[in-house]
Amino acid sequence: MRSTLTSRERLLQAIDHSEPDHVPLCFKWWGRPYLTGRDEGWGNQFERVLRTLRLGMDDTVGFDTPRKLNPEVKVRTWKEVQPDETHHLLFNEYETPEGTLRQVVRRTIDWPFGDDIPIFTDYVVPTARSKKYLIEGVEDLKALSSLFSESTEEELKPFFAEAERVKGFAEAHGVLVECGMFVEVGWKAGLYSATPYPGFAELRTPSKPSLETHTFSTNYLTSSSNGTSDTFSSS
Repeated sequence: MRSTLTSRERLLQAIDHSEPDHVPLCFKWWGRPYLTGRDEGWGNQFERVLRTLRLGMDDTVGFDTPRKLNPEVKVRTWKEVQPDETHHLLFNEYETPEGTLRQVVRRTIDWPFGDDIPIFTDYVVPTARSKKYLIEGVEDLKALSSLFSESTEEELKPFFAEAERVKGFAEAHGVLVECGMFVEVGWKAGLYSATPYPGFAELRTPSKPSLETHTFSTNYLTSSSNGTSDTFSSS
């Protein structure tokens, strides 16, 4: 396969509906640490990218934004057996200064987190697994705004160091940087809430921007030639 563009350039052209040198092939690996065999896995995302690029594929590097629960939030977890349910039900309840949020998940045989329900995981997206999403409507947004707290400067140091490392690697090897975080509200809940309330997405974040709301400095991201960030973020 003949390549005249870097992986980053190829992906950006495809996203822009332009015609790249060839059709990009870029997988989302998530937690999978190998290509074909577990005995030939990679130790980190940088090793993976070097391997996929050698195969003529495209890839991205990324980093995660720091987030921590508000210390004022009280968390309750429990599980129940209900006669109308095939699986145990897991409950997470967050009592915030602005209200209470509850999440209920069916502990299916493929649930990988034991009795825990992580806030940030796409395992809770299917309605067959989630009985109640953490965020289901506008009435939950006030509590959501106080669920997390600001990170301290000391806590942010590792984040900025990793962001710089990712940026340097991306520039050296011509790959895209991507990052993001989101609360799994479920596609139905998001659509239903956004229809009568067009500002639903904006309401989901506090009025005061912070790292937890995706407004960190773009100096730590790879920028395109026109000065705009080419980093993708889920919200």
